[in-house]
Amino acid sequence: MFMDTEMYRRMLAESGDIPDLPSAQAHLTFLSGGSGRYDMSKSLITIGRTRRSDIVIGGFFAFLAGDPAAVISKTPQHHYLNNASGWIKPKVNGQTIRGPVRLKDLDIIKIGSVVLQYASSNQASP
Repeated sequence: MFMDTEMYRRMLAESGDIPDLPSAQAHLTFLSGGSGRYDMSKSLITIGRTRRSDIVIGGFFAFLAGDPAAVISKTPQHHYLNNASGWIKPKVNGQTIRGPVRLKDLDIIKIGSVVLQYASSNQASP
């Protein structure tokens, strides 16, 4: 049996069987390679070497980064960082990631010359 996802969600919401889950509201603060902060309101944030990316990697070795080099995807409760392409691999808290990594409050993300700190106003227990 197949059902339209939107219809299924609407039916569940109307039945009252879905608990009210807090949504992930977060931002990235530039520690290096940029300035200010980036509010994470989009469902998919790209980090890469060209202007098409949401966050642009600069510097001498930027050509080694993919386009995009990494993506941050948003679920209703969390954000996940994943490697996309290129020779430069993203690191979270100094560890090179091999697959999707759930971001936690105050994680440090490094991709090339860009260093970001993830901050979330709401973190559910793992």
